Amino acid sequence: MEYEITEQMLEDHRNIDLLLDEFIENPTKNTLQKLKWNLERHFLLEEKAIFVFSPDAQTVHALKTQHQAVLDEIKLLTANQTTPGKLKTMLKKHSKFEDESFYPKLDKHLTETQKQEMIEKITLILV
Repeated sequence: MEYEITEQMLEDHRNIDLLLDEFIENPTKNTLQKLKWNLERHFLLEEKAIFVFSPDAQTVHALKTQHQAVLDEIKLLTANQTTPGKLKTMLKKHSKFEDESFYPKLDKHLTETQKQEMIEKITLILV
């Protein structure tokens, strides 16, 4: 089975976009918590099961920094100190880079064995 990281993570990004839109439409504590939980899960998957396979430490560091900035923005949203629009802009920029550059490079350069190991790590995290 050939595993495509890009395809898998695009689906997760679409889910997060839907949750963000849900929060924008209905800005309740519950919708924000749901969004936050899904972002934390997504970042954990990336940082523990995907980034470890990247030979580009500089890009991985930049992506992790963006993850922390997104989580910090969620804290500001919780305290009503920012707007959902700023979070949406941050997430769009972040996702676009991953979807159009980072994941496709991994898909191209990783072996099927490495991709299979990644699947196993993702499965362990999700269980």
